[in-house]
Amino acid sequence: MKILDLVNIAFNYTIRNKKTMKSIIGISMVFMIFIIILWIFLSVFLQYPQIADKTPIDNVINIDYADEQTIISGYRDTGGTLGSDSFLYGNKEKNNLLNKYDNHIEEKIVSQYIQIRQNQEIVNINNQEYTNNDYIELYKFIDLDKSDGKIMLSSQKNELGSDGQKLLIGEGFEGNGKGQIIVSEKWLEKFSLKEEDVLNKKIAITLDVDKIHHNLFKYEKNYVLDNDNIVDNEHINENEYTQKYMYEGDNICVLKDFTVKGIIKKGYYDKKFNKEEESEIILSTSSLYDDNGNSYLPIIKDHKICDENYKADVGIATYKTTDYNALANEANEKGMFFPFIVQGSFYSKLNYTSVNTLISNTPITSLEIQMDSYGQAKKLYNKVYMDSKSDENLANKKLVDSVRITNFFDKLLIVLGLSGAVIFIVTMINYYNNLSYIYKNRKKYIGIEKAMGMKKYDIYKIIFLENLIINFLACVIAVIFSVIICYFITLKFNSIFSEFFTLNWYYYLLSCIIVSVLLFLISNLFVMITSIKYSKSSIINLIKG
Repeated sequence: MKILDLVNIAFNYTIRNKKTMKSIIGISMVFMIFIIILWIFLSVFLQYPQIADKTPIDNVINIDYADEQTIISGYRDTGGTLGSDSFLYGNKEKNNLLNKYDNHIEEKIVSQYIQIRQNQEIVNINNQEYTNNDYIELYKFIDLDKSDGKIMLSSQKNELGSDGQKLLIGEGFEGNGKGQIIVSEKWLEKFSLKEEDVLNKKIAITLDVDKIHHNLFKYEKNYVLDNDNIVDNEHINENEYTQKYMYEGDNICVLKDFTVKGIIKKGYYDKKFNKEEESEIILSTSSLYDDNGNSYLPIIKDHKICDENYKADVGIATYKTTDYNALANEANEKGMFFPFIVQGSFYSKLNYTSVNTLISNTPITSLEIQMDSYGQAKKLYNKVYMDSKSDENLANKKLVDSVRITNFFDKLLIVLGLSGAVIFIVTMINYYNNLSYIYKNRKKYIGIEKAMGMKKYDIYKIIFLENLIINFLACVIAVIFSVIICYFITLKFNSIFSEFFTLNWYYYLLSCIIVSVLLFLISNLFVMITSIKYSKSSIINLIKG
């Protein structure tokens, strides 16, 4: 038979047979779903690297941990030594965590923070006094040995320097940094000072802390001064009014004759570095601890105080003498920082919010870690987030958003992959059953044609052509409906995720091609099996059906 005759036979039977048309519609609906799933999968999978293509400054994770002397209960503590619902790694847990990712850590900055409350901050330069009325000052102490002598990560320095802006004015710390200080441009502006007024000059910072009275019952915990230098004895009658816990005395000099070795430009405190709450005064831990690890830090013990109506948790800060000015002078002479933390705190950046700060009885060590890739930064972020159940200051907003979105798409890819595989298998089974059903109803017709002299190759050609028509019609119907559905999906999807990537119609076209090719190849395999089966059947068996 001529090819045109075979096409005519195949076309007429396919179009005019209602059962065949119903099967075509069923096949097309399943393929429509498969096209949509494959389109979303390809759009996410092939554009996924764009989300992870981050600059190095986005691959920075912050971790806070307690030192060897600080005892915490596991990872979390819900009261007492730490503020409620706060989080810290213990030193052992921190080491285990870093050992796991050690090969992927490029740099780290190791530091401690001390937050001090004051009535007024007084700066003395060349016997000239300048005042600042900020209520709180945050001091940052960098361990230069563990930080390879750096005060900030290279990625941050390079990012700031990319626009020609010089980040640090001055030489920065020399040697171990003892007796040296770096301040920010923002901090100088509070005193109406300029760079040339302070750079490489001696500076003293004195605090007016007389009669600071903080509401002890408003916050989780505060530090208050002991009335003697004995740590474990009774402080005062805990039923006495809390006013007795105030310091009453002269101004306290926390540092004296420190050399200003650098001035950090305001660009460093940008939100893209997660530095909005960063300290504006930076010192070396060598100015806080001497070579033997000794410091002027007080010993702090937990205590409860109350007035007529309320009770409060406080940390009683006991210094080796109650002559605080004498103690401050001793520290000043040694080139050491005197941490007078009445109503202050050991600061934890990860646990800081506008209403609550984690309070520890010893300094908290903060790690700012530069990972070598987004993938490793994401793994470390997910691990710390899983432990802490919080992303407060854990990383900059760009990394947090990227990790959240890629975590979502990781799950989406798995769901799409599994559902696509299931739908594909179900589709192929359904397709085979439909073909079997169609040609089962055609057995008698094939038998008659075979009795009239039709060759088995012609039978195969007719079945092949019918299958081609079925595939074509099913694909056309699937494409028409899927285009309409995909249009509305695109509008919604792109409005939510456009910052990261969009659903691309190029991948829709690719999905249609892939589905069509798969449909053609697999259906023809089924057709070959069916045609061989019927071509070998006897005429009598075919006519009987």
